[in-house]
Amino acid sequence: SWIQFETLPVYLIRGMDVSPADGDRHGLAVTTYGGGAYLSVDQGENWIIANQGLVTTRLADVEFSTEYPSDARIFGLSKERFLVRSGPEAVWDPNFIVYMGWRRIVGANLERRLKFSPDFGTRLFLTDAERRRVWPMQLELSPEFETDKTILIGLRSHGVWKSTDAGQTWDRDWSGPTGFVTALQISPDFDNDGTAFVAMRRSGIYVTRNGARSWHPANIGFRFYANDKATESPNYYIDPPLRSAVNDVLMVISPDFAADQTIFASSVAGLFRSQDAGRSWSQLTVNPSLSDVPVNALGISPAFAEDGVVVASLKGQGLYRSDDGGATFMSIGQDLLSKNLDLKLIEFSPRFTIDNTIYGATDEVLLRSQDGGVTWAT
Repeated sequence: SWIQFETLPVYLIRGMDVSPADGDRHGLAVTTYGGGAYLSVDQGENWIIANQGLVTTRLADVEFSTEYPSDARIFGLSKERFLVRSGPEAVWDPNFIVYMGWRRIVGANLERRLKFSPDFGTRLFLTDAERRRVWPMQLELSPEFETDKTILIGLRSHGVWKSTDAGQTWDRDWSGPTGFVTALQISPDFDNDGTAFVAMRRSGIYVTRNGARSWHPANIGFRFYANDKATESPNYYIDPPLRSAVNDVLMVISPDFAADQTIFASSVAGLFRSQDAGRSWSQLTVNPSLSDVPVNALGISPAFAEDGVVVASLKGQGLYRSDDGGATFMSIGQDLLSKNLDLKLIEFSPRFTIDNTIYGATDEVLLRSQDGGVTWAT
C-alpha cells in the first residue's frame, strides 16, 4: 500500500520585500516557488493573491518600486522573465529575458543560412552556462530608480545583467564568472559611487565601483572561501537544490554606506563585516560558544547609522541581534527556536524606529515581530 508524500511545498517562500512608508502604513509582498505572489497593504494583516498575468507561479525575488505606492509598481522575477505589476488592473506584465550575446547571434545566423541542425550554432559558439535557460534569481533597484531607471538582476547561470530603462532591455554587464548569484546589494549612493556587490556560489564576493561595467573579486579576509570548494555538491548542475548545501553567501548593506562603508556578509563559516567598502573582511563573534555556525538570513535596520541594529539567523541556533553595528550580539526570538522555526529571510519595517517591527520567513511560514525581534507571531 502507498501514501503520498509532499516533495516540494507549494508555498515555498522565495522572496519578501517591505514597501516604502506611506504615512503610518507600509505594504508587504511575498513570492513563492509554486503558489505565486501575495500582497498586503496593511503590514500583513490582510492579504490578496496577486497572480494575474503570470505565466508561471514559480517565482523568485520581489521588490517594491522606490516610489511605491505613488507609482503602484512591484517588480518580480520568474523563469526567463522580468515581471512588473502596476496600474489599476494590477496585472503582472512579463518581459521576456533572453541572452543575446554576439556568439548566440553568430550561431543562429549559421543555423539559418547554412541550414545546420537547430542547435549546431549554439553548441559550437556558446559555453555550457550560456546554453542554459536564463533564470533570474536576485533583484535590486537603484536607490535613484525613479530618475535613473537602473535595475540589476542576478541569474542562476549567467552572472549579473543591468537595465537602464526599468527592465525593458538588458545589458550583460559582467566580466566575471558566469555562476549562480546568491545575493546582490547596491550602494545607497549608487549614482555617485557606482558601487554594488554580488555574491557568487563557489566564487565568493565581487564588487563593481563603476556602475556595473566591470567587477573584481572582494574576498580578502573571507576565509570560508577556501572551504567552499571542498563542500560543493558533485550533483549541483544536474540537480540544483533551492537552498544548496554549497556555501551560499548572503549580504546586507548599511543604509549609510556612503559614510560608514559597511556591509555584512554571511556564509557557512559565520558572519563577516567590511568597513572599507568590501576591500577587506573580518569575522564577527555572534555567540562566543559557537564557532563557524552557518548564517541563514541577515537583516539590517533602516536607521542603522543611529541604532546600529543588525539581526542574524543562525542555522539551528536561533536569532541574534546587535545594537552596536555588529560588535556584540544577544540572543532573541527564543519562541522561534522552541517551535523549530529557522528564518531564511528578514526584512525591517521602514518605520522600525517607531513601530519596532521586523518580518521574517522560514521556508513556509511568514512571521512578524513588533518588539524588535524578541517575540514573533505567525
